[in-house]
Amino acid sequence: MKKINSKNMLLALIIFVSFFMSSVSVMAKGISSKAEGTASISGILFEDSNANGQQDANEPGIEGVTVRLLDDSGTEIAQKTTDGQGKYTFDKLSSDLYNVKVDFPVGYKMFTSGPVGFNDDGLSGYIELDEGEAYTGAWIGFISTAASIEGTVFNDENKSGEKDGTEQGISGIELGLYLVGNTTPIQTVKTDANGNYSFLKITPGKTYEIKPISIPSQYEIVKNSNFDENGKSIQFALETLDKKRDINLALYETIPVTGISVEPKELIQYVGDTGKLIVTITPENATDKDVTYKSDNPSIMTIDKDGNWEAKAVGVTFIEVKSTSNNGLTAIVKVTVKKREGVGATFYDYPRYLGYFIEKGTGTATNFDDDYNNVEPYPGLGTDYYKVKKVGYVTLKDTGIYTFSIEVDDNGAVYLDDEKIIDRDNITGGTLSNFRYFKAGQTIKITTEHYNKEAPVSYFHLRWQTPSNPYSPKAIPDAEITME
Repeated sequence: MKKINSKNMLLALIIFVSFFMSSVSVMAKGISSKAEGTASISGILFEDSNANGQQDANEPGIEGVTVRLLDDSGTEIAQKTTDGQGKYTFDKLSSDLYNVKVDFPVGYKMFTSGPVGFNDDGLSGYIELDEGEAYTGAWIGFISTAASIEGTVFNDENKSGEKDGTEQGISGIELGLYLVGNTTPIQTVKTDANGNYSFLKITPGKTYEIKPISIPSQYEIVKNSNFDENGKSIQFALETLDKKRDINLALYETIPVTGISVEPKELIQYVGDTGKLIVTITPENATDKDVTYKSDNPSIMTIDKDGNWEAKAVGVTFIEVKSTSNNGLTAIVKVTVKKREGVGATFYDYPRYLGYFIEKGTGTATNFDDDYNNVEPYPGLGTDYYKVKKVGYVTLKDTGIYTFSIEVDDNGAVYLDDEKIIDRDNITGGTLSNFRYFKAGQTIKITTEHYNKEAPVSYFHLRWQTPSNPYSPKAIPDAEITME
C-alpha cells in the first residue's frame, strides 16, 4: 500500500467540480468513471487450506467472488468476478488513489492478505498508482469456516506409532469419513504421493470418525493415539472452524519371503565334526528373515537355533530349515555322518598260473599295518600270493619334513597323493624310506601296497617321522587317519 499524498484543497475542489457534471449519468447508476490509463490492480483470492499464510501449489483459487474497485472518494468505479483460478484484474487505470472491496465468499473467513491489507468488511487500504504501474498486492487467503481433518498415512518402520523424520508417506490409501454410527461414508479420499489426506468442508456440529476403506495386504495397522488396531479413528465432535491436523495413520509394511536357500545343500561329515549352515532369505529386505532349524534325528546330528550343527553318530538324517514368515517356506539338507577313523582296503589274489592280480573284495581297516602271517586276510584269498592295497587320508599338524618308512616281509610300496615315494622288492631291493615337505593343515592321501608271496610270514608296517618327532619312526595314530 502506498502512502496517500496531501492534496491542495483548491485542486481537489476544481477536480470535483470538473468531473461532477460529466459523471452525473454514471453516478446515477452507482458506478463512477475515470479516464483510461496504463496502470492496473490485480490479485488472487485463494483457499489457504493449511493456514500457513501463503498459496501453496495444491491450494485452489476461489472462483466467482465479486471484487469492486473504488476511487479515493469511496465510489465504485468498476466491478470484476474472480475467474477459475481465483484471479481478477482492473486494468487501464489512470494514476490515482484507489481501494478494492471484496465481497467475502460464503463459508469462508479471511485469514491472510497481501501488503495492501483488508479489513473485516473486505475493504482494502488505499492503493496509489503511478502511470504504467501494475500493482499485484491486493490478494487474500481464506480459510473455510467448515471443519476439516487432515493427516498422513505413513510406513511406521519402527512401529512406534509416531511419524519419524525418515519415515515415508504411503500413497493411494483410501479412507472414509463417517458420521458416528453410520456405515456409509460422507466423504472418501485417497492419500497423495506423500501419503497426505484431507477431509475438507465438513459440516460442523456433528461427530465423525475415519475408517480405512482399502489397505494393501502387505501392511498391518499400528495402533496409536489417533487410530485403533483395526484402523478406526477416535471420534471428532467438530465445531465451526475446527481444524484437526496430524491425524496420522501408522502402517507397517511386511515384505514377504519369496525364497529360502541353504549352504551346503548336503552335509557329508564325520563323527565329531561341527559347522554352521548358511541361510539366504530373498528378497534381502524381507520383513521377517528369521528361520527355525530341526534335525529329524538329533542322535546323528544336532543343530541349535543359530544353525550350528554337530555330527554325533554314524547314520543318515535330514535337517529342516523353515522360515517363520506366514508362507513358511522350507529348505531340506541331507546329512550323512561317517566314522572318521580308518582306511579303505582292497584285496587282490595272484593265481600263479595266470600271472596277474585279480580283485577279490574290499573292506576297511584301522590303519596301514598288516600282520596276517599265516592268517587269510580276506575270505577265499588264501595265505600267500596276494596284494593288499589301503587308502587313507591324514591332515598334518606341523610344517616341515615328513619321513616315511616301511617294514615289509616281501614287497611293499607307498604313494603320497598318488606319487610313488617308496618301492621295495625283497629280491631286487629298492627304497625303504623317503621324505617330503608339507605344511600344517595340509591333507595328504596315503596309499600303501603290500605284496605277500609265501606263508607263514606276512607283515607290512608304515612308519613316519614328523617335524615334531624327527628321530623316532612311529606309526601314524589311528585317530588321525580318515577314509575320506
